[in-house]
Order: sequence, then C-alpha cells, then structure tokens
Amino acid sequence: MRLGFIKEDKENHEDSSTTNSCSCSEGVNSECEGSCCSYNAGFEDNGCDCCNDCCECNDYCEKGSDSESELEILKRDNAVLKDKFVRLAAEYDNFKKRTAKERQQIADSTVSEVMLNILPALDNINRALDIKVVTDEAKKFHDGIKMILSKIEGCFEKIGITKIEAYMKPFDPNIHEAILHVDDKNMGENIIIEEIITGYMYKDKVIRHSIVKVAN
Repeated sequence: MRLGFIKEDKENHEDSSTTNSCSCSEGVNSECEGSCCSYNAGFEDNGCDCCNDCCECNDYCEKGSDSESELEILKRDNAVLKDKFVRLAAEYDNFKKRTAKERQQIADSTVSEVMLNILPALDNINRALDIKVVTDEAKKFHDGIKMILSKIEGCFEKIGITKIEAYMKPFDPNIHEAILHVDDKNMGENIIIEEIITGYMYKDKVIRHSIVKVAN
C-alpha cells in the first residue's frame, strides 16, 4: 500500500508539472519575430499569463519604436546636410564667378593702363609716317617704319585693341572728342571731317577717345 501511494504521488506530481508548464515557452523567439499583438493573441485564449514575463515581445516593440524614431532622425539629419551641401555648392559657384570676374577686370584695367603709356609713342610713329619723303633712302626708311607700325597694330588686334573709326563718321560723344567745329555746306550735320588723334578701344571699353574736327 505504501509503494502504491508513493507511485500515485509521483504520477500526480508529474501531471501537476505538466499542467503548470508555460505553453508559450517553446518557440518564443519565433513568435516574437512577428508583432507583439499577434504573439499575445496567440496565448490569451489558452489562459497563459506568463508570456508577458517570459517573452521578449515588449522589448521587440520598444526596439521597433526606437528604430522608427532613429530612422526619422536620420532622414531629418540627411535633409539638413543636403540643404547645407546645396547652399555651399551655390556659394562656391558664386565665389568662382565673382573671382573670375574680378580677375578679368584687373587684367582689363592693366591692359588699359599699359596702352595709355604706349599710345604717345605710337602717335609719334604715325606723325613720322606723315612726313613727305623726297629721296629713295628716306622712302626706304619710311617703309620700314610703316612695317613696324603694321606689326604693332597686328599685336593690338590679337589682344582685342582696335582703332576707333572717326573720319567721315557721325560724331559720337561716347567715343569721340571734338576740339574744333567748322561750317561746311558740303557736309552733313555732326560729321567728322578730320581725325587729329586716333582713338583706341579695348574690347568694349574706350582707352582713349578720338580727337576730331566736326562739321556743322
């Protein structure tokens, strides 16, 4: 009788252990890979109260929320950095354009200043060519000076320096300077009848105005 009682108690203890075991202990990790709501719903009907304690579902939900929040932060930071990059690129582009423009203005100003110092010597060469030659030797000398002047003017044209047209052109105060006015019925109004000193331009900038005589 005593052996049977011990055996019965042992069987009752095993049945009790089986009855009290958590039904959600198996496959917890696989269940927690889904949403926590679906996991809890799977054990509520079974009357399992330990899933909230033994399962990592709540941690999963918190991690998912943290991940979503972190993603939003990264998106916002990325938008801020992108905006800064666009602004910086635009500022750098404007800086390059402004610097290039300033360098070009300095170069143009330098060319104009150099030309202003060269033009008086060039005027003297032109005056030398106005002298009439009477001997063959003088003519050779005259032709040599003319060739030199042609070379100089060719160099000027290569760098953008050109003569201002004046003779028989309408007077333009932007590029011409009149020092004499004469009445001439054979000429139209404000027509330049004589160029006293040649004017020059560098690109679209006047280096020196043409000194002219104007009719009417």
